[in-house]
Amino acid sequence: MHASSNDVYRSTEHRAVAPQEVERFSLPASTVPSSDDTTEIRIRSGLKHSKYKNPEDRIVLVVSSG
Repeated sequence: MHASSNDVYRSTEHRAVAPQEVERFSLPASTVPSSDDTTEIRIRSGLKHSKYKNPEDRIVLVVSSG
């Protein structure tokens, strides 16, 4: 993950090593506003050959520095 000069953090796609039937891909991205102390991180996950019903589920993490 690297930070650009406009306070937007970007990351590259990564793959977690898992058995073929539960292989998971995710692409995290976060925005850090300079005037706010709350960071919201959105992670989009896709599942390949998985038992999960909705491969488009999204996990949202909200992190506060206070």
